Amino acid sequence: MSRKKASLVIDLRDGVNIPKVADVTAVLAAAGWKVDLALKVYGGESLQLAAKASTKGYDVIIPYGGDGTVNQVVNGVMNAKGSSAVGVIPGGTANEWATESGIPLEPFQAALALVNSEPREVDLGYIGVQGLVFPEAAQSNTNAQGSASPQATQSSKAGGSSNKSQKAKKKKGDNAKHHFLLMAGLGVDAGVISRVSKALKYRVGQLAYAPAAVENVPETHPFPIELREVTGTGDDKLLWQGDAWQVIFGNTRLYAGLVELTPQAYVDDGQLDVCVIKSGNILTTAEEVVSLLFQRRSAPSDTENFRGARFSLRVPASISAHIDGSVVELKDYLSKADAQQLAQAGDPEKVMVEYTFAAEPAAIHMNIPLTYSGELFSKPLAAASQASSTPAQQPSSNGNAQAQPETAEQVNALVAQGTKVTVVGVGPNPDKQHTYIIAGTTQNEATGDTSPVAVRVNDKTAILRQTGEPVTLDTVQTLQEGAEIVAEGKKNKRGAIKAAHLVLL
Repeated sequence: MSRKKASLVIDLRDGVNIPKVADVTAVLAAAGWKVDLALKVYGGESLQLAAKASTKGYDVIIPYGGDGTVNQVVNGVMNAKGSSAVGVIPGGTANEWATESGIPLEPFQAALALVNSEPREVDLGYIGVQGLVFPEAAQSNTNAQGSASPQATQSSKAGGSSNKSQKAKKKKGDNAKHHFLLMAGLGVDAGVISRVSKALKYRVGQLAYAPAAVENVPETHPFPIELREVTGTGDDKLLWQGDAWQVIFGNTRLYAGLVELTPQAYVDDGQLDVCVIKSGNILTTAEEVVSLLFQRRSAPSDTENFRGARFSLRVPASISAHIDGSVVELKDYLSKADAQQLAQAGDPEKVMVEYTFAAEPAAIHMNIPLTYSGELFSKPLAAASQASSTPAQQPSSNGNAQAQPETAEQVNALVAQGTKVTVVGVGPNPDKQHTYIIAGTTQNEATGDTSPVAVRVNDKTAILRQTGEPVTLDTVQTLQEGAEIVAEGKKNKRGAIKAAHLVLL
């Protein structure tokens, strides 16, 4: 595709991300992408903006924000049943998807990587609520062994909700965030996340979790869970039952940036990896659990790990849940009747929620840099390997090599009329053969202010050293950060220059 239509969904983050928007749009414009901006003003709006863009047929929707913004865009595309791919410019606190998929954290470099990427099918996790189990219902359906059977529980869910109630639940959840790209968690982490100050997080990043974790310690305690693998045959398999501090369903591997609690997860295997942090001898206090999750200690041995395509999890209704680092509200998954019954029940610790967690294979296309190692994929990135050896990535050395040297006067004239650029990064543009994008900054000599610029260089560009000696196109890829060049050519309003001449200073 020679020209992509992209929607850049921007999480303002109190204005923190605004200065880098021009960097991103300059690179994408130099690559020939048509980019429209969509600003997220209030919480949850990214989901709606992405759904609207997907409905309008954008090729790529690009969340510029944290993992929560990425999650909203993914859910927006899924809710719209669109075919748009999702490409990410990291601009959040943890940026776990960017870290795991090889996307640079600096927006200028991330934009270069996005240009040099391919859409890959990846799995998503799905979260849903099957229903509620109230104390009197659970007691009446207890079997002779003293544990509730799956069949008896089925009839007591949500207090025997009618079909009408179930339809209401489905309608209510149409705009809910049902999918996760990274992981879902229930327990300590969701409690801490719910207490984090956004304003503080924007200022100090992950350090903002420390006071929230301390504040949440008195509320932290083990809780009973029942984890089953759903086989689809009606004979679900009980995997684990007991008290736990935390349950994590992982589609990817990293937790809180560094800890691998689901180290064998892949995003293309049609499976979810589950980690249950048990209430055992290793982790006996809330402080130890918080230390594990938010101070990046090594994963404990007192865990249980499982893998499967579909699970049911029963936990108390008082236990908070999050997906991709954003807390989700139980009421968003319940019908109005179920929500009212839960409110009337009194103590939510005595009401059990039965969640469904499932992998949805190849659910969405995510743009993955062609330079990525492929660690998260069980299948080799064959397309990326082929692309890395195509002429688009390794331009021919012919063309410029045959150009005639320029005189000192001619070079001086080009330098005088061109734009002086300090290089930030260089990347190929596989959509256009024998083409590179140079990202950089230019300085206003009168004011001293710098502004972003992106230079498109191809086999029609005359590339010269300061001496006037012509050099080949592949010399461009050797430019290092901090190098200086002069680009002469047409410049558009996005800060993209189509270079007719390039002088290497």
